[in-house]
Amino acid sequence: MTMNERVSKKKSKSGFTLVELVIVIAILAVLAGIAIPVITTTINASKMSVLDSDRATVEMILKEAFASYKTEIKYPKYNSKAPYAATVSDVLIENNIDPQVMSIRKIGGTEYCIYWDTAKECTYIKSGTGITEYNISTKVSSLGVM
Repeated sequence: MTMNERVSKKKSKSGFTLVELVIVIAILAVLAGIAIPVITTTINASKMSVLDSDRATVEMILKEAFASYKTEIKYPKYNSKAPYAATVSDVLIENNIDPQVMSIRKIGGTEYCIYWDTAKECTYIKSGTGITEYNISTKVSSLGVM
């Protein structure tokens, strides 16, 4: 075997051909095309789960505050200067919840907001485009019918 034959054999065995690289890139593109929608769906489901958890937490806190109001327990906990004047924001802050939890969130192209249903005394998630934020300055005394 001559020296040129040895060099040509070594060169032909190293590296990838253009066809092999194109096939690998095509396979990666197909996998990405499958994975991206699945990941996006999982992320949106996770965000909806967080939103529902926040809704349940807000409902529990507001029901507790309104029950206290109904039984005529004053609100020094929420507002020592003016009893019965605590707002939804005051109640949330006192319970270490950021009032932003009641603001509009965009998940998967749809807007969502946590609302308080006065008639049923519970929270629900309102969705759609162009929804308005819940007014967190609403006084706890006006959350339900006395």
